[in-house]
Amino acid sequence: SLSMFFYPFHSLLYFPYVLVFLLLLTRRPPRSTLSSSSAASDVYKRQEQHKPELREPKPKPQAEKQQRSKPSLQDKFRAKMGSSQFRALNEQLYSIRSEEAMTLIQSDTQLFDIYHQGFKEQVAKWPTNPVDVFINHLKERQADLVVADFGCGEAKLSLQVEQTVHSFDLAAPNDRVVACDIANVPLSDETVDIGIFSLSLMGTNYVEFLKESARVLKIGGELRIAEVKSRISDLDQFVELLDKLGFELESKDEQNKMFVMLVFLKVRIVARDLQVKAPALKACQYKRR
Repeated sequence: SLSMFFYPFHSLLYFPYVLVFLLLLTRRPPRSTLSSSSAASDVYKRQEQHKPELREPKPKPQAEKQQRSKPSLQDKFRAKMGSSQFRALNEQLYSIRSEEAMTLIQSDTQLFDIYHQGFKEQVAKWPTNPVDVFINHLKERQADLVVADFGCGEAKLSLQVEQTVHSFDLAAPNDRVVACDIANVPLSDETVDIGIFSLSLMGTNYVEFLKESARVLKIGGELRIAEVKSRISDLDQFVELLDKLGFELESKDEQNKMFVMLVFLKVRIVARDLQVKAPALKACQYKRR
């Protein structure tokens, strides 16, 4: 009948209402209807994204802290005491004979350490260390030479050169040094090619040191001396002394403002008991700091 024919079209009249209803069901609720906990969560996430990254400060190296730290009063006091002990000991060693100095140092070997520590601090202020001059020279010489280092200190020379080096001083800070009076070293006659005195003509009997070097040096052997300029008031008189002991001056270098370098050759043998008048060498005095 006609009602059956129009039934499908009749149901289509409700379609717009059904569509609007479905749209209302799927529509997102407004922001104001969101839960407060969800909104707070979004805000926290945004703050965390823009929050600057905090980094822990890098620890400063321990060495840098130590460099910046000022010396304490105790450190300054120890340094002052050390320098005063060095000056007192230095003046004493210049004013006594070598056998007395040997007895003094052997009675308290710490005195040797005090002296050479103070000496190193003084030489470090000089533009050139004479030991380095001797080292550079020996590096250019043949390795089969025999060297005697009179008053060697810590025997730096023996560490730096290829030659055989006999090192002598009042005390032995290491196994390269023979402790002895350098007026009487344990070497046979005429067995040495080069004898060295590097700022070591200390003691009122320094002439005996030179005689001992003449004894152990071969004919034609070299005697090399470095001495503080202020100690030798008359250089010509000092050279004349060496001539009487059997040496001939080969060269002298006075360019360095602190010390003079002298090179002698042994040209003849002189009796050990020869009596010679020696010019006095002044004590080397260091300024008080």
